[in-house]
Amino acid sequence: MKYLFLLFLSIILFTVPFLNFNLFFFSWFFFVPILYLIENNKIHPTKLGLAFGTISVLVATYWISPTLSRLTGASWGVSVTSHLLYCLYESSFYIIVFLLTSLSIKRASKVWLKYFFIIFLYIIFEENFPRIFPYKIGNTQILFPQISQLISILGVNIVSALVLMINITVYELLIKKNNKATYPMLTIFFFILMVGSWIEKNTNKYQMDRANIRVAVVQPVSSLKKLINLQNSINKSSRRPDLTIWPESSLDKVIIKNKKDYINFQKKFSRKFKVNSKALLLGSITQTKEGYYNSALLINSEFEIIDIYSKNKLMIFGEYYPLRDLISEIIPIYDSFVSLKKGIVKPLILQNKTNIGVIICYEDLFEKNSIELTQLGSEILINLTNDRWYGNSLAPYQHLMLSIPRSIENKRFLIRSTYNGLSAIVSPTGKILNKIKINKSEYLIEEVILRKDKSFYTANYTNIRIIYYLIFIWIAALFIKEIRKK
Repeated sequence: MKYLFLLFLSIILFTVPFLNFNLFFFSWFFFVPILYLIENNKIHPTKLGLAFGTISVLVATYWISPTLSRLTGASWGVSVTSHLLYCLYESSFYIIVFLLTSLSIKRASKVWLKYFFIIFLYIIFEENFPRIFPYKIGNTQILFPQISQLISILGVNIVSALVLMINITVYELLIKKNNKATYPMLTIFFFILMVGSWIEKNTNKYQMDRANIRVAVVQPVSSLKKLINLQNSINKSSRRPDLTIWPESSLDKVIIKNKKDYINFQKKFSRKFKVNSKALLLGSITQTKEGYYNSALLINSEFEIIDIYSKNKLMIFGEYYPLRDLISEIIPIYDSFVSLKKGIVKPLILQNKTNIGVIICYEDLFEKNSIELTQLGSEILINLTNDRWYGNSLAPYQHLMLSIPRSIENKRFLIRSTYNGLSAIVSPTGKILNKIKINKSEYLIEEVILRKDKSFYTANYTNIRIIYYLIFIWIAALFIKEIRKK
């Protein structure tokens, strides 16, 4: 029972920060029980990884089962089974990591080699393991600004590495009673806090006296009628926004197969809406000659579509549907779903030549698209999403928190317009400047800074990733060499 208690303690310490990001410090201790159980052979790493991975993912993503049932009409039995199968798949990540952690602990005689192998093994696997929802342990520190600022230098990976380093320090200090090993790690930790504070200060300093635009963010919640009412309220505001932003799925479908369709859209849209801003950005499914896309439409004050971005990273089983014949036997409605096509990553251009980088739905959970948009000249990042699917669960809250690293990575304002919450404006340091509560029909109007500079991470993205891999290969080679000697 003692060892099962330690397992469940580790699961609690790991999952709680994903349910409440203010409790980020819980992550500093989740790996301590795991290291103890592995080093003392109390639970086999395979069983440990299976139990830890399945239960922790099940708890952190508890909203998947009701979402599947609500969206597909599948029974609760089918929804829960599908969710459980996904959690079992995710557990394979922890099985592999815990097995290799066990190998490192038992075979490496040098303390630094043992732990550096574990840290780089974890972050490389965390980076590359194919997941639908990338819950990285580095994401748990997003509300700790002195640590989260490191993302602008070396990405979320460095924060994940730091969390593991804190866990190892606690383990060596409290469990192994090894004071010597903790001094270098504590020195590194306090040095990092100083660096993070310096980055935050200089990022805020840069924002002074820079070009800006006035944006209005709309959160309608329930219907097109609410959208119209909120838009009318914005039109009555004292100062005209440069850009009004509506969420994903603001319109059901826009047909743009030819030039005539663009003219028809302009006529129909102008009869329904009055847009007082210089431009309007909204989300809709678009139908072209090539097929269907999940798109963001940029519309000028004359209601003309002047630019379009179509979602590049599609969600499996949500926007494209593999194994259709097999799955439709279990969930009949699955056979009627239409797969969307991928768009090309590109900024949209406002009339004043401002480049805006749009990321649709859960594209904001992954760094690659937003970094590519910034490299192509985007001066702000805008996320259009529709989180109605998740009901009153914590999923919209998790979605907001997991998107914040995109603002820090790129040193850009991140503006989120969601259908039912949480819409927000996030600064380049990751601070939430303003937000709309879930299920509340409201709008925000804010001045945001346009930035042309690139963070160190964005400017050197490819090289930094290569360095991570080279360090891991070097450490792995030293580790293998030591095993062979023995």
